[in-house]
Amino acid sequence: MAVLGYTLYRNVVPYPTGAAFWLPITAGAWIAVALAAVLLSPALVRRIGRRLTEEEGLA
Repeated sequence: MAVLGYTLYRNVVPYPTGAAFWLPITAGAWIAVALAAVLLSPALVRRIGRRLTEEEGLA
């Protein structure tokens, strides 16, 4: 988690200007949606993970 946080930090500091201004905001929104899904519906996330594992032939 620390490496992920550091990577996100280094991609935002210094904050982009111009057309890239909205990219960190959009990425942060996607991360927030994924985190909310994991925290609010762990059964759904497990089911999605199980199905992806089966489709890739890893199970």
